[in-house]
Amino acid sequence: MPPTANHFISGSRSAYLPCRVFGKNKWCLLDTGSEVSVIPARCVPDDELTPTSQIVNAANGTNVSVAGEARLTIELNGLTVTTRALVAEHVDEILLGLTFVKESECIWNFKDRYIEIQGSQFKLYAHKPTWRVRRIVLQEAVELQPRCLQNIPAKTIYSNLTPSFSD
Repeated sequence: MPPTANHFISGSRSAYLPCRVFGKNKWCLLDTGSEVSVIPARCVPDDELTPTSQIVNAANGTNVSVAGEARLTIELNGLTVTTRALVAEHVDEILLGLTFVKESECIWNFKDRYIEIQGSQFKLYAHKPTWRVRRIVLQEAVELQPRCLQNIPAKTIYSNLTPSFSD
């Protein structure tokens, strides 16, 4: 049997939707692999955060700590849609999951790289990742001595939740 090969499909990375969320321009990743929408905690005003009992697992099976949930108002060039999203400190971008796709009556045209939302078409983009250090957030005030090695309590903000593989 001949070996199979995967081929890159032009436009296959075009899954980012530019919009405004909580009054700020954002890139939202349309993620049909996620059942729910998730937003980074730093993007949600405190008065918009409500308690939740939801539990989220990343694609690799690890538990993702959830701070609560929020109702997102997403502004798209004249169209406004709302959706519920879980709020997590350990994600780095807004993920619009299957609940958003269904509730917003989305039709995704992969070939022409656009999504139709409630009858209006919006271009999708292949958002270029920036090569940078992942965010590290200090959990409490710590005094650091110069030129020393010291362990400090911190949390990492992941830029994505894809599984990692090793040999």
